[in-house]
This record gives sequence, structure tokens and C-alpha cells, in this order.
Amino acid sequence: MQDTHEPREQFVEQLAERIRAEFSRRPSMVRSPRWTYWLLQSPVKAAVAVAVLVLVSMGLGGIVVAAAYQAQNNEQRAVLIANFEQRAALANQRVAMARDELKNAEQRVSVGLESQDVVLEARFKIVAAEAESKSIQSQLAEIRATGREPLTGVSSPLVSGRDFVTERWQIEMSAPAAALDLEKARLQAAERRVAVGVASALDSQASRTRLLELEAAVDAFRQKLDIRQRFLKREMDATMADLRVLEVEAQQRRRTIEPRIDLARRVAKDVEGRVKLGTAQTVELAEAELRLRQLELDSLKAALDLALIQQQIAQRLVGR
Repeated sequence: MQDTHEPREQFVEQLAERIRAEFSRRPSMVRSPRWTYWLLQSPVKAAVAVAVLVLVSMGLGGIVVAAAYQAQNNEQRAVLIANFEQRAALANQRVAMARDELKNAEQRVSVGLESQDVVLEARFKIVAAEAESKSIQSQLAEIRATGREPLTGVSSPLVSGRDFVTERWQIEMSAPAAALDLEKARLQAAERRVAVGVASALDSQASRTRLLELEAAVDAFRQKLDIRQRFLKREMDATMADLRVLEVEAQQRRRTIEPRIDLARRVAKDVEGRVKLGTAQTVELAEAELRLRQLELDSLKAALDLALIQQQIAQRLVGR
């Protein structure tokens, strides 16, 4: 059986005949290089030459396509770098503004125009702005190294031995950690005001709710960092690592919603009491109750999401 890639004898003979006819028609080609006579001597040689020409053309075409793709990738890389450089410049400006605000706050506190809480708030803003700036710088470094968008998943690969995911999570965790310290100070101040009767118990409850939310956020970062390390050590595969992170985030949502529900219930009860006394309108009570119902629905959805994720985790554990 003839190979599908082998030229048919009829095709080879026709090709050779056309070449001979062309040479006969053009006398000027009599002085052609020796390789033309070599082609005319054998139809098979002519076919081989055609095949080589086709392969060379395909190779050149591949080089052209590869060059086009490379140019496109270089252009995308340049656009990404320019974009993130602009973000980095804006973030640095926010850091400078936060530092100026801290200086102004310290001056106002020194002359008795503001309380110490203003300084604590200004210090937190510096930490948050610096965290944003460092995170963008990390993303920019990854783009320069890879030429693509930064990866954020727990199962993302290392880049030249550098763990950008862990690096950025640690940076991002510094903001809620600083906010947590600030909220602890606020809670103490709120409790002192409640104790002397110059503030409502709801004020301290609101501060306690924010404190619990921030604790959940910091704890979630710590758990995700631990999952990341376990993945890098190959103690779990990528799918399980992704599921574990989803589980942590679902648990964080539940921990965040629960204290909000407790606060919403207290607010609704407080508004109901004031409506009976005539110091609040029924529309305020309706709004407070609607807020409570919405949070309860959010809690049910978070519980369902968590249950579905944990079911997938259990199925994978059983399937091992």
C-alpha cells in the first residue's frame, strides 16, 4: 500500500514534464544553476525538493506566528506593568497623605482639640495604606517576572521560587490586625462611657460586633496561610486546598453575620421600646426589623454554602 505522504508517480511525472516544458519555453533558463538539472534528472528528486520547500515554508510560517504571539505577549505585559505602576503611584500618594494626617492629628491632640482616638484612627489608616502599597508592589513584581496577571489562588505555583500568594496574604492580614487593635481601644472607651451613663449600651455592642468581625477576618487569613503551606508541602492536592479555603471563607461569613444578627435584634428591640414611648416612628421599627430579617436570610445562605462545601470535602476524603 502506498504511503499517504509519498507522491504518486503520475503526479511526479506531471511535475517533471511541466518543469521541462518551462525550461524549453524559456531559453534564458538554459544557464540555470546545476541544481535545476539535478531536479530534471529524476522525478523523485523533484518531488523531494518540493516537499523540502513546503517544509521550509511551514517552518518560516511557524516562526512568523511565534514572533507575532511574542509581540502580542510583550504588548500585554507592558500594558499590565503600566497599569500597576499607576496603581502603585496612587497607593504611595495615599500613604503620604495618611502620614500627613497623623501629624495633624498629633498636633490637634497635643493642644487639646482632639482625643487620643483620632491619633489611633490615623495610625490605622497608615497601616492600611502601606498594606495596599506593598500588595500592589508584590503584584507588580509578579507581572514583571511572568508577564501575566498576578495569581491569587491557594494552589497557585511559585514564581522562580518566590511565594507571591503567601507574601500578599501576610501583607493584607496586617490591615485587619491593625484595625483589631484599634477596635479594642474603641470598645474600652465605649464601655467607660456606658458605665458613666453618657452612652448607650448599643454603642458598646456595636463596637463589640466590629471586634468579632475583625477577629474572624484575621483568623481566616491565618487558616488560609496554613492551608497554603500544607499545599506547598504536598500534604493536600490543589482541589482539596481550594475547597478548604472556600470552607474557611464560608465559616468567616457565618462568624461575621452572627454578631450582626445579635446587634440587629437589640436595635430592633430598642426601637420598639422607643416607638411605645413615642420617641421613634413605626417606619424606624419596620426598617430595623427588615434589616434583621435580611441578616437572618444571609445567615441561612452562609450555612447552606458551608454545608455544601463540607459535603464536597467529605466526598473527596471518602474517595481517597
